[in-house]
Amino acid sequence: MSTSRPETGRLAGAKQVGGEDTGGRELQSRLILDVGVLNALFAGDRQMQSAVLEEFRRCADPYVEELSVAIAGQDRSGVRALAHKLKSSCRAIGASALGDQCEVLEQLAEDGSWDKLQALELRVQLLMAKVIEAIDAVVDA
Repeated sequence: MSTSRPETGRLAGAKQVGGEDTGGRELQSRLILDVGVLNALFAGDRQMQSAVLEEFRRCADPYVEELSVAIAGQDRSGVRALAHKLKSSCRAIGASALGDQCEVLEQLAEDGSWDKLQALELRVQLLMAKVIEAIDAVVDA
């Protein structure tokens, strides 16, 4: 998996991997959520993977809501702390694109770049929605 930050719009319309039509949802899910991370961590134990993914899904919305409040209130330490928690959690489950965006949020909060933070907030919310969608696909499979 590439370490670059994929574009949300590009992911939504992507259909090709190695010349094969994979269907947009399958490709998007693989780029948004790398289940290989959990496979390696839990030696392929699907029950444990599902439990971890369900816990992430349960906690995700409250964190994103708290992050929005912290950004709106220009709470530097709050944004940094929440972005750091989200970054770590995202990377732990294989949602590295979202984790990378959370790292940028963390850095922007350090700099006090509120205009950039507000612009990135929407991107993080959109990526989180895609991660949750990918989690649903994995857990329900």
